[in-house]
Amino acid sequence: MYEKNYRVKWYNLIMKSAFIIVAIALLLPSLAWAGPQITFEDTRHEFGIVETGTQLEHGFTLTNAGDEELLIKGLKPS
Repeated sequence: MYEKNYRVKWYNLIMKSAFIIVAIALLLPSLAWAGPQITFEDTRHEFGIVETGTQLEHGFTLTNAGDEELLIKGLKPS
């Protein structure tokens, strides 16, 4: 009788542990995508051949695809 109860307890412990592991594995990807997420239509622009002294200008469109406010603290040209 004692051995049967022991097996049932171990089985229950293993099943609970497996459930917790599966639940965590399913929740982690959604947590990784939480917050702001910046996306760009284009990440590069080629001006081609340009004469010296010509002033060039190009704009990049960005979007916040996340679920929280996106704060841009600074920009640096490459």
